[in-house]
Amino acid sequence: QPNAKAARKRAVKMRAADAYRARRREEEDCLLVAELEHPLIAQLKLKRSARLDATTWRATEKATGGSISLAKLRESPGDDTTYISIHQQKDGRHDFVCLAHVLRGQTPLRVFDEVEVKSRGRLFYARPRKTQSLAHIDATPTTLWDYPELAPHGTWTNYSVVPWLCLGRTAAVILSDEETLCRELPDERIFEHLRLVINCHQDRPGRAYRAGAPWVSNKSP
Repeated sequence: QPNAKAARKRAVKMRAADAYRARRREEEDCLLVAELEHPLIAQLKLKRSARLDATTWRATEKATGGSISLAKLRESPGDDTTYISIHQQKDGRHDFVCLAHVLRGQTPLRVFDEVEVKSRGRLFYARPRKTQSLAHIDATPTTLWDYPELAPHGTWTNYSVVPWLCLGRTAAVILSDEETLCRELPDERIFEHLRLVINCHQDRPGRAYRAGAPWVSNKSP
C-alpha cells in the first residue's frame, strides 16, 4: 500500500520534528548556573531564554544561602572586571556579560566577545545545571586510566582525561577549558606533568596559565 507507506513516513518525520522542537524548548528553558568567587554572591542563576534580561537573574547569597533578586545586592569592588559566560558559540568561543551591568539591571545586557575580556579580569561560566561537567563524561571504561590521586577534579575545575589516548600514568591527554588552566591547582597533580597545551583559538593564551608545569617555574608555556 503506497499511500499507507507514505503516511507512515510522514508520521515518523512529524514525530522527529516534534521531538526536535520539544528538545529546543527544553534547552531554551534550561536553568544556567554560574559559581562565583565573590564576597556577596555564591551563585548566579538565569534562564537561557532570558539571559540578556538582568531583571530575571537570581543570586544565591553567600551569607545566608538564600535565593534573592539581584536588585537587593550592592556592587562590590571588581564587579566591573568580572565577566559571566552566558553562551558558547559553535566554534567554542564564549559570549560574556559584565557582572556590574547585571547588578545594575541593564536590559538588554551588553555582550562581550571572549577576545575582549580575556585580559580584563576574572571569567566565570554559567552552565546548565543538569549537564554534567567534562570531569564526569565517560566515553569509555575508566579502567584504561584510573588515577584519582592525580585527577580528583576538585572545585573550580572543568577538565576530562581522555583514557583511550593515554599512554601511562602521567602520559595523559586532557580536554580542559581555559579557566581551569588559568588557576593554581595544587591538588590536581596531573597538571604537574603538563608538557604541551594546544589552544584551539589563538597562538598564545590570553591570560597566564597557572595550572602545573612548566610555567610554575616562571618558564614560558
